[in-house]
Amino acid sequence: MTIYTIGHSTIEKDIFIASLQKADINTVVDVRSMPYSKFSPQYNKDAIIEILKPHRINYIFMGDNLGARNSNKDLQFEDGKVCFKKVQQSDKFKESVNRLIDGLNKGYRIALMCTEKDAIDCHRFALVSEYLNSLGIDVKHIQYEKTENHSDVEQRLIEKYYKKIDFIGLSTDKKPMEQAYELLNIDIAYSDANSAEENI
Repeated sequence: MTIYTIGHSTIEKDIFIASLQKADINTVVDVRSMPYSKFSPQYNKDAIIEILKPHRINYIFMGDNLGARNSNKDLQFEDGKVCFKKVQQSDKFKESVNRLIDGLNKGYRIALMCTEKDAIDCHRFALVSEYLNSLGIDVKHIQYEKTENHSDVEQRLIEKYYKKIDFIGLSTDKKPMEQAYELLNIDIAYSDANSAEENI
């Protein structure tokens, strides 16, 4: 069972479509909390639906439950940033993941779409894909120049935070990969106090 991810960034729509077709994608699941882009309006919700339609690619919005924004204080760190681990344990998140799995079981070729070009900079990797991977689902990230396995992006994640990770475990009982994900979470998490227009 395999699921893909893709970030639209400012990529030209023809390249975006070609990348989906190369992976034989027939369903795009939008995991942006706000399905609009100030810098790439061609990827606004209504516009992307029209772009996908001629190519017989379905569009489904699931950013309400799989997005990075969450105003529920119970799902945040003390500083107000969204805690991905807490979100992953919420009923709405799990229900949406079950919808994805049901779609995969029915034979749909799904790509989770968000904003950032590189998955490592986006919650589709740190929040959604990390959870799917833990369930044994094969996750592949379309990076335009190439498609990366989830494990390859995780290796880049370890390298990104190498100097901050306690590999020996003297100060934490968390494994190196857990620490790396948490550090990324803190770096990219949405906060009510300091919102970002993109990367949502």
